Amino acid sequence: FVRLPKRDARRDVAIVVAVAALLRLTVLHRPPELSDDLWRYVWDGRVTLAGVNPYAHAPSDTALAALRDGVVHPRVNHPSLRTIYPPFAEAGFALSQRLSPGWPGMKAWIVLNDLALVWALATWCRRRGGSAWPAIAYAWNPLFVIECAGSGHLEPVALLPLALAVLWNESRPKLSAACFAAAVLAKLLPLAVLPLLWRRWS
Repeated sequence: FVRLPKRDARRDVAIVVAVAALLRLTVLHRPPELSDDLWRYVWDGRVTLAGVNPYAHAPSDTALAALRDGVVHPRVNHPSLRTIYPPFAEAGFALSQRLSPGWPGMKAWIVLNDLALVWALATWCRRRGGSAWPAIAYAWNPLFVIECAGSGHLEPVALLPLALAVLWNESRPKLSAACFAAAVLAKLLPLAVLPLLWRRWS
C-alpha cells in the first residue's frame, strides 16, 4: 500500500468506514439465512429481560414456556442446552432486545459493533503506517460482510474491544486492559492475544 500524506489520513478512515457501511446495508435488511445463531442471541436477550438467568435454563425447559413464541423459539439452535455465551455478550443481547426486539435489532447491534471495529482497525493502521487502506482487508471483505451483517455472527462484539485494546495499548494501558477484559467476557478466544498486550500494563 502507498503511504498517503497526513492531510488525507482522516479522510481515508472515513472512506473505509463509509464503504464498509454501504456494503453491510446490502444484507442488513434480510433475516439470517446461513446460520441460526442469531435466533439464540435473540432468545437469550428475551430471557434476560424477563429477569431469568440464561445460564440456569435451556430454551426447552418448561420454566421458560411463557417466553416461547412461533417465530424465535422454533429457530433456536440446541434448545436442550443452556447458553454458552459469556456475560458481556449476554448483556449486549439484552440491550439490543430492550431497544429493538427481534432479529432486526440484534443484527443492527452487531453491525454497529462491526462498523466501530472497522473504524478502530483503520485508525490503528493510520497511526502505525500512515495509511488507513490496509484495513479494507477486513472492512470490505465480502466474507465478513456476509457472516456479520448477513448471518449476524457475534464476533465483532468481541473483536471491537480487542481492537481497542491494541489501539490503546501504548498510550492508555489501563483503558487497554479494560477493553481486553470486555473482549474476553464476550468471547474467550481473545485470551490468545494476552501475552502480546500485558507487558505494557501496570
